[in-house]
Amino acid sequence: MELEPARWVVRRARELHISVGWWDLEHWSVAELDGPVTREAAIIEVEPRIEDLDWLSVPPFKLQCMVPLGAIEQLRTLRATLPAGCAAQFSNPNYLEVFSPSTDKAQAVLELGAILGCSAGEIAAIGDGENDIAMLRAVGLGVAVGNARPAVIEAATWVTVSNDEDGVAVALERMRREDLF
Repeated sequence: MELEPARWVVRRARELHISVGWWDLEHWSVAELDGPVTREAAIIEVEPRIEDLDWLSVPPFKLQCMVPLGAIEQLRTLRATLPAGCAAQFSNPNYLEVFSPSTDKAQAVLELGAILGCSAGEIAAIGDGENDIAMLRAVGLGVAVGNARPAVIEAATWVTVSNDEDGVAVALERMRREDLF
């Protein structure tokens, strides 16, 4: 993302009482350790840096906007008012990821495949959130985990068991067993 649209999103999120994580290539920065940030830190087992986001000079590759469960309207309002140079997708019911519209997971997977000499039809991808839909549709084998949102399941070729049941491992084992590698 470019700096100015990212800074605009941070200011607007602050007005809407939305927590923002600023992800650059080396750090996760937040303005404060509030409930949504603390919950995310526990999930991903990474401690963010506490910083004044208005003064960061390294552009983020994404902004992770988070609200407590039940406050999703704030995220919808933010999404509806994003400036040019920003796109957004829900990665969780209470997480809205904001990024440059010129990048997404589908593009990244296809570019990596091209570097490795693989066509789209030779690539498998596994996902669970709205931000995975384009990727699952772009590859030869799109797998949704069992706890995925309904739209993700609809986009997938097949569905494995949930994350809590080791869905990725089960999917990889099935791919190996069916000689899909």
